[in-house]
Formats: sequence, structure tokens, C-alpha cells
Amino acid sequence: MTKLLEAGALKKASEAAINGWAGHEGALASELQTTTKISEAFLKRWLSCWMLARSNPVSFRPALAEFLSVRARTRIVRANDDEVPAIVSSLATEIFTAGAAKTKQTSLISKFAFSLRPETVAPYDRRARIGLGKR
Repeated sequence: MTKLLEAGALKKASEAAINGWAGHEGALASELQTTTKISEAFLKRWLSCWMLARSNPVSFRPALAEFLSVRARTRIVRANDDEVPAIVSSLATEIFTAGAAKTKQTSLISKFAFSLRPETVAPYDRRARIGLGKR
């Protein structure tokens, strides 16, 4: 019975992920993949779509847009597939030390990397950690 419930939950989660990617997430990812300079207007839309706006206040957005454009995007795009997870981890800490965020931002960087390289990395956040912990 438990395996059936887990399979049903997994099916629902995968359907939701596919629908999200077919909508705003995928459209924003396509836009991100074709631009080199992340504007604050784009960043606002992207943060809202990924439910990251509250954890990234407006006062940090100019520095955040610059960090993502210059440091994060370049490293993620140029990396070999097997290097991306380590880069995500490193950038999650660097974003804070660079003054572009008020805390370490693993969720933001993993979702940003996923938007740039969906075939290479999966988005990772507190909900994913909780789910993995239950498994």
C-alpha cells in the first residue's frame, strides 16, 4: 500500500513539474538561456516564478542581477556536466559573501542552474531535502 501511495505522489509531482516547465518556468528558462545580461525586471519575474522573491529582498536585487549575470551564469554555462553540482554549492555560498543575498542561497542557485542547464542539474530546496530525508 505504501509503495502505491509513493508511486501516486511521484506521478503527481512529476506531472506538476512537467506542467510548470511547459509554462512560465520553461519560458523564463529559454529567455535566460539566450540572454547574457540579467535585468532587474527579468530577475523579478524569475524570482516570482520560482517562489524566491520573499527570500531575496528588492534592496539586494541590483547586486543579485549582477552576480547572476557575471559570476554565476558564466561559470554554469561553461562548466562540464559533472562540474555543475559543485559549482552550484560554491555559488550558493559566494552569493552571500558577495553581498548579493542576505543568506546562503542553495535553492536560488540550483534553480538558476536548472534554468540554464535543465539536462544537467535538478532544482534543490528545503522541500527536496525534506522529501529525500523521508526516503
